[in-house]
Amino acid sequence: MGWKLVLCLFVGLATSASISGNSAWRPGYEYVYKVHGQSLSNYDDDYYKGIVIKADLIVQPQSAEVLIGKISNPKYARYEGADEPTIRDVDANSQDLQFKPLDLGDKPFRIRVKQGVIRNIEMASELEHWKVNMIKGIVSQTQLDIQGVNLMKDRINQLPENDSYSGVYKTMEDWVTGKFATLYEMNEVPSTQIQYKPWRVPFPQLQGEGS
Repeated sequence: MGWKLVLCLFVGLATSASISGNSAWRPGYEYVYKVHGQSLSNYDDDYYKGIVIKADLIVQPQSAEVLIGKISNPKYARYEGADEPTIRDVDANSQDLQFKPLDLGDKPFRIRVKQGVIRNIEMASELEHWKVNMIKGIVSQTQLDIQGVNLMKDRINQLPENDSYSGVYKTMEDWVTGKFATLYEMNEVPSTQIQYKPWRVPFPQLQGEGS
């Protein structure tokens, strides 16, 4: 059985720190992420069984390094089928998914970040262990280490330089079940592409230094 978590980002690189070191989190803004996850067992390579979840992750920055987060409207559904469910399936309920409320607690939590890297998540002490792990798993998907804070030694490493956002490198990052190697491949989107493909920057008003 494997757990997969997909986080749909509708605010671009909102959780990253800029190359110059300035935070991209802006106090006074509220960032809303659509979260989809699934934990499935695969039988005979053509049959899946397990659960899928969906929720909103709401983040309100208090400062560049302190964020207040909350999981809103979490739901889960049991799934059985010949194909692995897609994000569209979960959104449209095209697989006749019967979603039920998922209790992850209703209290906000504090996220401490530095240079785009999550340093700590402070949650209510009464939360059950599995709820803590699920919240950590959701929040950790927003981490973008574009400065190579957790850089691994590797011959492919080519960090972004000066004002460039292009680079390829590996990092070693914490997750719920341990540390994992993460490969970053970043390329800037030319302004001409943004002009002809505006869907690549759905919120141009948030563009600016560090975004």
